[in-house]
Amino acid sequence: SNYLSIIENALIGDWKDIYPVNFINAAAWLIPQATIRKVGYFDSLFFMYGEDDNYINRVKYHNLKVGIVPQANIIHDRVNNENKNVEIKKYINRKKSALLNIVLNPNKKFQLVLIMSIFYITKIISINLIKFRILRFYESLKLYKYLGIKLKQIKESRNNY
Repeated sequence: SNYLSIIENALIGDWKDIYPVNFINAAAWLIPQATIRKVGYFDSLFFMYGEDDNYINRVKYHNLKVGIVPQANIIHDRVNNENKNVEIKKYINRKKSALLNIVLNPNKKFQLVLIMSIFYITKIISINLIKFRILRFYESLKLYKYLGIKLKQIKESRNNY
């Protein structure tokens, strides 16, 4: 992988200007204006988590590339919260984001991603039930309703990519 070549180059002190990669967290992005004009902004369906996955899928859809500039320095300052209520909300937001990334992937046909999303929800529910994570199980059941409520917006977003 390109991450391995970055490490190898770091060890010998021989850097390339840019290393192509499949993904990099949005907290560390520098995006050319031309890319934003072509790809657009973050999709408003994402509250938190997953917006970077969605954006990179759209970048690839437009045949653009993602890379790491090893000479760049990034600092991402955030607060960690260990509250149990925040933990379950964070868990569900991540599952919603993963679900949205499945159905909003412009590189796959809509019918396929819809089936994939239903399997994804069923998998999450099953895992939580098997592991006796009752609160997560009940919250995960709501993902079916969430998908139904967001379906019109999902179709609109996919049409705008």
